[in-house]
Amino acid sequence: MKYQTIDGIIYDIEAFTSEEKKLFEGLYNYSLTAPHWSSVMQPHIYHRAVIETAMAAIGERWQEHPLYRINLDLMSRIGVRHGDLKQPEKPFPDPILEE
Repeated sequence: MKYQTIDGIIYDIEAFTSEEKKLFEGLYNYSLTAPHWSSVMQPHIYHRAVIETAMAAIGERWQEHPLYRINLDLMSRIGVRHGDLKQPEKPFPDPILEE
């Protein structure tokens, strides 16, 4: 399975560790019904776990970790869905790419 961001960047979920995959699955599933984009950032949801996992994996460059980038992308998708962010001129690509 691969994930495609709004900007067309593709991340290979299969390359994630088992912990990262589990976190991705929870984050993605939560994003489908999230009441607001900022709810993802609440520490007891997923945001803190994503940051901690990214920091453990690549240290100071944690903001470059694919899981963190996917987290930001999902927050953007939620924001557009709820009208908090401007609707793009063209539709978003489907985030999940099956092989």
